Parts: sequence; structure tokens; C-alpha cells
Amino acid sequence: MGWFAGRRNKRTPLSAEEMLAQGATAPMIPAAHVAGPGNFRLIVEDVFFIAGRGLVATGQVQGLVHVGSPVVVARGGIQVGASQVMAIEKFRVPGVRSAASGEIVGLLLAGLTRDDVAARDVLSG
Repeated sequence: MGWFAGRRNKRTPLSAEEMLAQGATAPMIPAAHVAGPGNFRLIVEDVFFIAGRGLVATGQVQGLVHVGSPVVVARGGIQVGASQVMAIEKFRVPGVRSAASGEIVGLLLAGLTRDDVAARDVLSG
């Protein structure tokens, strides 16, 4: 096969020590914002409107959120709404009053319609 002449840049694989040395000199990537105690953030994965209850936004919690917490809805870094957490829903867990980092929950939000919240919006408080 005349078109294939093998690899042009034949390099020997790096040893583990060489890889670690390269990683130590690489520029640091800024750490993402991590919500502290009493603050929370949730990137909306899906939105449901339940008749008789209201709007439920689902996603994974970062930080700590409680029933009654005020919520700001942001889209593209711009605030597009505000609400309050009326209830927190977890799969097969009744009577949830709070949710912590890593938990996947549905937040029932007061006074919002389905048009007010969309997937990829950010809820924070």
C-alpha cells in the first residue's frame, strides 16, 4: 500500500513519571463555583407541570436547599424569574424537607409556569 507509509512521528510512549511531570507543569484550570452551606445551585434537566400542584424542575443539587428557600431562575447568566421552593420530591422518599449536594430531586416552585423554566436553566439560592 503506497499511501500508507506508517506513522510519521514515531515517539516512544511516556513513562508514568514523565506524564506526572507534564501534568505538574500544566496550567491550572480554574475550579468551578461550589455552593457553600445554605447556598445551592441546580442545573435544570427537565420540567414538568403537574395539575393541581404546579411546576416541578428536576436536576442534581449542588449545595443545600430547603423547603421555603428562595430561588432565582437564570438563563444564559441573566435572571429571568424568582420563586420559592414549595416542596422537594425524591424518588420513593416521602416527606423530604431538604436536599444536599449530589441528590437528584424535583423542586416544586411557586408561581411559575412551564414557560418560565426550561432545561439548562440554573436555579440558585
